[in-house]
Amino acid sequence: MENKVFDDFTVSLEINTMMEKILSDVKIFGTVSVKTVPTNCKFINRKSRPAQIVTNVQSFDDIKLMQIRQFDSGSRNVTGCTTLLDGRMVFTEYEKKRLIIRKVDGKLDFEIPLIGNKSFSLTVMDAITVAVSSGKPGSNEKACIQIIDIRSREVTKTIYTEAWCYGVVFVDDKLVFCGYEPNGIYEIDLKTSQKSVISSTIRLDIWSNITHFNKNKFYVTNGGTQTVTCCDNKGNVIWNYKDDSNMRLPRGISADTYGNVFVTSEHSNNVTMISHDGKRAKQILDTNDGLHLPLAVQYDRSTNRLLVACYQGMAYLFGAQ
Repeated sequence: MENKVFDDFTVSLEINTMMEKILSDVKIFGTVSVKTVPTNCKFINRKSRPAQIVTNVQSFDDIKLMQIRQFDSGSRNVTGCTTLLDGRMVFTEYEKKRLIIRKVDGKLDFEIPLIGNKSFSLTVMDAITVAVSSGKPGSNEKACIQIIDIRSREVTKTIYTEAWCYGVVFVDDKLVFCGYEPNGIYEIDLKTSQKSVISSTIRLDIWSNITHFNKNKFYVTNGGTQTVTCCDNKGNVIWNYKDDSNMRLPRGISADTYGNVFVTSEHSNNVTMISHDGKRAKQILDTNDGLHLPLAVQYDRSTNRLLVACYQGMAYLFGAQ
């Protein structure tokens, strides 16, 4: 046929005789070895966590927050909030000395009274345990951090502190907290019960809060100086960020997966997002999002969700994207 579509083709191979010589002389062409390198990836057990959509977070300039829900936390003195591993949310009620646990949908689960001590800030230690700081003690109280079993609703341990303890964070089997009178960032090793001072020179204030990016980097707020300070685990200052206009009376603080921090400012009625290196910042939430006297904030790195709680009780859950 003219277009030769149906013609037969024959393919032949002629081996170079030099190849036969190479094959007869060479006994081995090389070796293959396998090296195991530990991964840096961390996996989270989600068996008990309700199904949630995890969004991919963009770069600092592109990050936006979309509101998922808003609800009344039930507390009228919210100074701290956090998210448990199963998605439930916990809020402090400072003056009434209790914790309020809300379900994933924001509905009330139960409350835990704290007899004898206030509840300022809290941090998750494991699936059923939180640590709660007392803030400024009353006349018949002592500054302390209480370890609470959420399942049994009981205080399992009380750790008394020399300084008033405000913001607290759990990292690497240690509790690190903001102390006042005497001023300092303090560390309690839960394995050895040893107490130490990370820094006594970084300026803190009453109601200062703390968060961490990893076990070697911490961020603290100072409402008196309108400042956020980043330091290492030896107390060396890495950077300071200050904004008297848009970050008035900074309170709560939390870090995302990349070390960017979210700061609630009580008098600015907003949330400021600061880049991991402290060089850039932007107002990411304000009164248009319903905020009024925002105090507490917590970023859930496993779901890329931001929980913001206002002092008088309203709470807002956002998804980062």
